[in-house]
Amino acid sequence: MDIASFVGFLLSHILVLLAMATPLAFFDVPSVLIVVGGTIGLMLFSFPLQNTLSASRYFGYAFIPPKPGSDNSKVIGELEIGIVYFEKMKSYAQASGWVGTLIGLILILGSMEDPAAIGPSVAVALRTAFYGILIAYWICLPISTKLQFRLDELKKAS
Repeated sequence: MDIASFVGFLLSHILVLLAMATPLAFFDVPSVLIVVGGTIGLMLFSFPLQNTLSASRYFGYAFIPPKPGSDNSKVIGELEIGIVYFEKMKSYAQASGWVGTLIGLILILGSMEDPAAIGPSVAVALRTAFYGILIAYWICLPISTKLQFRLDELKKAS
């Protein structure tokens, strides 16, 4: 197990949660549906089902390097697919976050005569951008970076 990956993943997420003071205030079902649902849907649309079902294996390579003596050509292929997979997921999470932001802004403009409705619409706009950025930069980018590192190490060893 790669301790640096594990510690870095936990540390970055725990520090963000601690900075939130009240993490549940940042949770919003419509925003989660827009960003997480949109990202998953776009991944399913973009990749064969088998690749989507293998995402946890690609994710695992960020924490557990391939074992010496593994079928290098198979592992190299999985790492290459994993890198593309998480780079695309990063883009789709960001895009879904921005779509949610636009939805929130449209809701704001549609409720200008009702000041009480503006707050929840602003929350949707901001939370979706927040979720998209967190998924993109706190999960997908570090994973694709680590997978690229693993791929480079494996190719040098071959």
